[in-house]
Amino acid sequence: IYNAGFHGRGHLQCRLAMLPKHLSPFLQKLTKFGTTVCLYVHGYHKIILHYNSDKMKFISFSLDIGHEISECFGCINLGSQVSNWAEKLGGELWHLGEYITSREEIHKNYNKNAQVRGRDGATLARDIANDIKNMTDLKISAVRRIMDSAEASATLRPPGEPLEKGAKEMILNPNKHFYNIPVNTSYSAVHVPTNVYDQAPDILKAIKWSENLDEIFTRNYQDDPSLSWQYFGSSSGFMRQYPAMQWRNDTVDLYDCRTRSWYIEAAASPKDMLILVDNSGSMTGMRKEIARHVVSNILDTLGNNDFVNVFNFSEEIDEVVPCFKDMLVQANLANIRELKQGMKDLHTDKIANFSAVLVKAFELLQQYRENGQGAMCNQAIMLITDGVPYNYKEIFDEYNWKDFPVRVFTYLIGKEVTDVREVKWMACANRGYYVPLSTLAENTPINWTPVYADITDPKMTDWLWEKREYMCKKLRRHRMMPRIVKTTRNIQLMTSVSMPVFDQRENATRIANLLGVAGTDVPIQDIQKLMMPHKLGVNGYAFIITNNGYILTHPDLRPVFQGILKPSYNSVDMAEVELVDDYREARDLNPKLREFRNNVINQSTGSLVLEVKYHYDDMPVLECRRLANIVEKYVQ
Repeated sequence: IYNAGFHGRGHLQCRLAMLPKHLSPFLQKLTKFGTTVCLYVHGYHKIILHYNSDKMKFISFSLDIGHEISECFGCINLGSQVSNWAEKLGGELWHLGEYITSREEIHKNYNKNAQVRGRDGATLARDIANDIKNMTDLKISAVRRIMDSAEASATLRPPGEPLEKGAKEMILNPNKHFYNIPVNTSYSAVHVPTNVYDQAPDILKAIKWSENLDEIFTRNYQDDPSLSWQYFGSSSGFMRQYPAMQWRNDTVDLYDCRTRSWYIEAAASPKDMLILVDNSGSMTGMRKEIARHVVSNILDTLGNNDFVNVFNFSEEIDEVVPCFKDMLVQANLANIRELKQGMKDLHTDKIANFSAVLVKAFELLQQYRENGQGAMCNQAIMLITDGVPYNYKEIFDEYNWKDFPVRVFTYLIGKEVTDVREVKWMACANRGYYVPLSTLAENTPINWTPVYADITDPKMTDWLWEKREYMCKKLRRHRMMPRIVKTTRNIQLMTSVSMPVFDQRENATRIANLLGVAGTDVPIQDIQKLMMPHKLGVNGYAFIITNNGYILTHPDLRPVFQGILKPSYNSVDMAEVELVDDYREARDLNPKLREFRNNVINQSTGSLVLEVKYHYDDMPVLECRRLANIVEKYVQ
């Protein structure tokens, strides 16, 4: 203490020059044995300290030389005294611990003959799967009631019934179940996206008949208080959400219910898609901008179950992303982002070779069909051009007219285009759809996206990420460190249960008879509560992946970096977080890990032993890992 130690005989030894400075606070705290304290330093030198315990300061000190230790009278053995203090303090802490933890009571009630037994991983995995299935069955039943009610309300609605004008006050109260957001559990609220005219007659009529869903929303919540947000998203764009809440006033409201994962998965089927963009010399100026916008919106209609590529063609055919050559890539957020970036470098020149690009597209789709690759469901070609010389009937006859495996959709760009017959025929003859486009305003298709977080639109996420990358590059050029941005909101990851709602009226004229999609959110936290962490052990964990091998929930899933959602936060593969300790290079996956991943995706049952790395303390540093032998169990 203060450069002091204990002498062999238990006396305090200290440098003489430091006595007044360092012994004063020591004695003020620990000594209350009168006014005189006698200490020894190294040899036979006696130091007499005159100490006033009332005034809490030294009066004086003197040094006597030549006295033997045995001649000291009134010497305090601080070693034994401190030992007594330590024992007393330890005893007090022990009794305090017994009181707080109820140790004696637990000891009495504990079975002294208890044994440590191993847990069967397959049984635990099966129990977890059953608990999650039972929970999702309740959510499915609630969504099915919303779907039935929506179809009945749409069928029985009076024709031309207008929406009542006026407004009334709605009281909102914070609700802990809904993350302390002020809500009203007696009503639902309607959100209309900015790209939809909220006074359109069709929108007002649909909002009116969908008011009948409030009764079903309320009853579902009463029957199952664990239900999260319930909603109905109309194919026309508006969304009715329960319970009612005030919509967040973000800087830019980009929310469109048709761009959310629950809408995509219910309203669309998996597909392989090739987008063919004419970049001949006539596709300049506004036509090129419209084509780029069309491609961007088509890409936004895709999800993780879809596969896509974009070709631009004139005399030669090129992929907009060179490393995606002669292949289809999964339409996850990362790949979609690359394709959109590639469209920014579109250059127009020469004459379009439609024959070559159509043959290449049909042959690539046929290859995926025959080899069982891609989505293994629907296939489509999207042709974006300002005109074709003729209809290429012989190509369609050879590749598509036997059993029509591929649908062809055509987009004709330009105001002054008069001959639309050939372009329209190509779509209609191949079970597709023809769309004329002359301005950017006409391009408003239905959009979908994959699994989502609850805070923002994927487009806004991409914009924030690009802005951050730009700022980091700018700061690095000036040799400055980028500022770390801390998120101010706890991001909630969701999965959803959703079902399509169809128009059951006779002679319904809506495309595909789709009225919209009904659904409810299932927070990932609710799923994690059913994964029995108390039974898995301190180093055990359970995780869930999708049919694409992407992580739904995993301890090492980190979707946010410096307060911004990562562009590919919802397409993190299982192989990217399960790190096998075999000293392989990046992307060189262990064969056993590949086998394990495939078995889980194919819903097989079995077990596998892998030696993997395990993160400590939420991985504050990259080196903070531990090697563990983990038995991975998987069940259907």
